[in-house]
Amino acid sequence: MTGVSRRAVLGAAVLGGIATTAGCTGLGSSDDAPREDRADERVDGRWGCHHRTAENTRRTETGGPTAEPTVVWERSVGTRPFVDPVVTDSLAFEYAPADSVTHTVEVATGERTTAPTVDGRGEFVLAVDDDVHCLTRSGGEGSVVVGRAAGDGTEQWTASLPGAPSMRASLVDGVLYVSGFDRQWIRAIDAGDGTEHWTYETVGRVGSLAVEGELATFATGSYLFALDAVEGSRSWHREFDASFTTDAMAVGSAVVAGTDDGRVVAMRRSGEPAWTVDADTGAVTALAAANGRVFVGGEDGITALAVGTGDPLAETDTAASVDGLSVGGDRLYAATPDPALTALDRSSLDALWSRGLDRDPVGGPAVLDDTLLLRLGDVGTASGDTDQSLVRFGDR
Repeated sequence: MTGVSRRAVLGAAVLGGIATTAGCTGLGSSDDAPREDRADERVDGRWGCHHRTAENTRRTETGGPTAEPTVVWERSVGTRPFVDPVVTDSLAFEYAPADSVTHTVEVATGERTTAPTVDGRGEFVLAVDDDVHCLTRSGGEGSVVVGRAAGDGTEQWTASLPGAPSMRASLVDGVLYVSGFDRQWIRAIDAGDGTEHWTYETVGRVGSLAVEGELATFATGSYLFALDAVEGSRSWHREFDASFTTDAMAVGSAVVAGTDDGRVVAMRRSGEPAWTVDADTGAVTALAAANGRVFVGGEDGITALAVGTGDPLAETDTAASVDGLSVGGDRLYAATPDPALTALDRSSLDALWSRGLDRDPVGGPAVLDDTLLLRLGDVGTASGDTDQSLVRFGDR
């Protein structure tokens, strides 16, 4: 394997270049009043749900920073273990430490803003598109999904849920797919009016569904399941002799997932086996895909496999397990708990740049134009009383 070299830049030297922005008072601060107007500067790109795409490929054509980035801003946010920042219209949906009320943050400046309006009863964003922002809240009515107009945040509809939801939802072709956190279920909801399309009871907890066409697939325990995305009926399922450690990913004609014993399993959409590969990276901890390649992050390296055959195309070692992978343009970004953030050439996996971090990354980066958004800090506790920080890395 070809090693990924890193610069050991830690502590204050790493995040000491934080830009001073109005209303963004640094790590641990949440007392700044939100601005009522929008910042003039905008950052292009959208990261509308966990894993970025409905297929869970974590891919965007937006390239991210063109060179080793600096820290543009950092702000303290509430704990959301291993769920990507949701970003649209140059706004990131986050909530303040110990607040549990979603706010929007200007990606360009790091300032809190009141636009679009979000209800103050403790709403958490699930997924967004051009028309609707889907959030969830709990209260006297139990857990519900709220659909808000993308333009001004006006509540359009609410839909009840069987229990508390996972934050790993998918929004595709006007349908929101959300799974249970405390109970074992999946529900498909019309994102236009909140109508329930179907509910499916699962055999275990489910993360993010991979939805492509009329097939919705997911991994749970040692099983891979495929559902009819329109009707909610089971199309097929397969049991394996290892537990899955990643969400399923729909790429090309295959459904791909990684296991705790270091294998990558690919199934055809029909439910027939396509290929299985020992990725030689230890337990599989992260997946991404682009242009006919599956990128596999593990305990000690990254491997690129051909989607059609599983043949290895490139590999590189890492000094620590891979917390998250994201594809932006011709670059692959890896977050590792050494801790570091690294950009690699998507074809060769050669390192383009790498910078140290002063705390562990939480998941992988959201890739925007000339920007990476990444959470840093402890994953927190069940009560969510440990704060994380959201950091914008950029070209300036």
